[in-house]
Amino acid sequence: TWHRLCLLSHISRLENDSVRLCNPTWDIAYNRVWLDPIATECPNELSDILRLIDKVKHHTIPLDKNNFNPFDIVELYEDFFVEIVSETFVTGITFYPTEKSIRPMALCTPFIHMGPVGFLSNLKNRYGFKTFSAWWDESYDLFQQYDRIQAIYTITSRLDRLSITEKQSMFLDMQDVLNHNKIRL
Repeated sequence: TWHRLCLLSHISRLENDSVRLCNPTWDIAYNRVWLDPIATECPNELSDILRLIDKVKHHTIPLDKNNFNPFDIVELYEDFFVEIVSETFVTGITFYPTEKSIRPMALCTPFIHMGPVGFLSNLKNRYGFKTFSAWWDESYDLFQQYDRIQAIYTITSRLDRLSITEKQSMFLDMQDVLNHNKIRL
């Protein structure tokens, strides 16, 4: 979807590899359904996204799409610090967590959430999960669409500038939250 293309394009321009958006079902068959909203919502992103598509169009993901289990990518989680969860439903009044939201909690991975307004609030207040407001600004949960994407850009850019030591220290500091979420799940 268009919001995933925006996020992937931004992440591909970061210097380090510690921030990732895991989307194992990558498909190069992007068409007007995905590109038209970019042209209207955030036309300044279009050239970067087209460069991303051109760069990855020859890239294949070694996963069997016909027999895919979302937990097949578990081994990838050792290689990054935070996951940007990009939910299926990101607009309107909805709260529909999928395996994308559950996976980082099950694997004790910090997450930033691209979803509808109030998604983090629902995770915390309705279901008792904890999030990461002690480490980054989660006011993005009040935003929707491109405003939310831009707020996520700010967070990921700041995290990307942290040293390995700073990220390791932050990760150690998060253990109570990460363990709480895994147990709660």
